[in-house]
Amino acid sequence: MLLTQDQFVYQQQLVVQTQQHVISIHQLTDDGSCDFSCYGCTDSTALNYDPTSTLDDGSCIYCSLSASTTVVDESAAGAGDGAVDLTVTGTYCVTTTDLFVSVAGGNGQNGNAFNLINTSGSDLYIDGFSQGPGSGNTSVIGAQMEVFCSYSDYTVGTPTWTSVATATVDLTAGGTTGYINIPGGVTIPAGGTYGFWVGRSTVVLYNIQMVQEL
Repeated sequence: MLLTQDQFVYQQQLVVQTQQHVISIHQLTDDGSCDFSCYGCTDSTALNYDPTSTLDDGSCIYCSLSASTTVVDESAAGAGDGAVDLTVTGTYCVTTTDLFVSVAGGNGQNGNAFNLINTSGSDLYIDGFSQGPGSGNTSVIGAQMEVFCSYSDYTVGTPTWTSVATATVDLTAGGTTGYINIPGGVTIPAGGTYGFWVGRSTVVLYNIQMVQEL
């Protein structure tokens, strides 16, 4: 078929004829072979969820921290040799996690000093402490609380204490309602040991809130 100037016709290919040129454009047909799959974490509850992924590759990461404690009373009133051993176990976590420890009191002191030892291979971010009940497992309204940090093992040498947080909180018998946030937090490097002291005018108990980051 002859085509005059500026005429065109659709066949198996689009042919356009001008005065001096013939341009041939093949038709585009989708044969269904295109693969738009994207591997990644498809679980929306995971920390590294990727909404663009279509195929799960098993890379999902979940926050699964837990803690256990061992409380050792001081040998005598004023001996200062009591201890609370906190063991944190679990996997990667980059969200705030509450680690509940013992709220047993009765140490006869106006606060609690303890070390936090980061045994992981990454930084441990301490966001704050939740207070337990007042002395004798009582509720206290408007308790004046303060948190000090020694930025080292407080049992070695003479520690230098730095105030890192203050707050007025309500304490609840049998509960941990009095949360003290540390502005800017305290980050314990991998393998580091930091001492903390949490106290007020009467004895309180404590919990810890922290974030582990890679």
